[in-house]
Amino acid sequence: MRKQKRQLSVLLASAVAMTTLLSFPGGAVSSDTLTTYEFEQGVIDRAKQYDAGWTETNDAGDTYDCTDPTGSGFVYLTDKGSSVTCTVEVKKAGLYNMNIRYLQPNDTNKKVQYLNINGSNQGEVTFPYNLKWSEITTLVTLREGSNSIELKGYWGYTYLDSFTLTPAFTMFSPPPKEPPTLNMVSSLGR
Repeated sequence: MRKQKRQLSVLLASAVAMTTLLSFPGGAVSSDTLTTYEFEQGVIDRAKQYDAGWTETNDAGDTYDCTDPTGSGFVYLTDKGSSVTCTVEVKKAGLYNMNIRYLQPNDTNKKVQYLNINGSNQGEVTFPYNLKWSEITTLVTLREGSNSIELKGYWGYTYLDSFTLTPAFTMFSPPPKEPPTLNMVSSLGR
């Protein structure tokens, strides 16, 4: 009997944990529409804009592929101080997930860039080494209405394609409208 109660407790705790994880995948609240912002449409300062991609071998001997950008091109932060600034509109002030599509085939460790929102530094974004377009997520605080988002080269040498914004889940966010259904099979009594 004790063993069954313990198993039931573990099962219930697991169900609660799974419900929480499944309710908020990736920590984001789902959205009916998702706007993609293209870096090549932003204000580019000392960075390079490319209208077409290519495949090339880097100094480490790895082949990277920057073909197939989401829009009409992409931006390359060439060095420290080069930047791209995009203007975005949000309906509500708050914390947002910024999902950045990037390529960083130059440093097998990482490249770090400054993140400035509305002219104020909000920290740094670390771009791990990769050989094809990938996404990385960082949190940004935005005000209602128009906001400027700037990625500025701290180390540079990173290709930036596009980004999306989704409201970030916080402990003060309302729960989802419909919780997920869990199909769990009990092994109690077996």
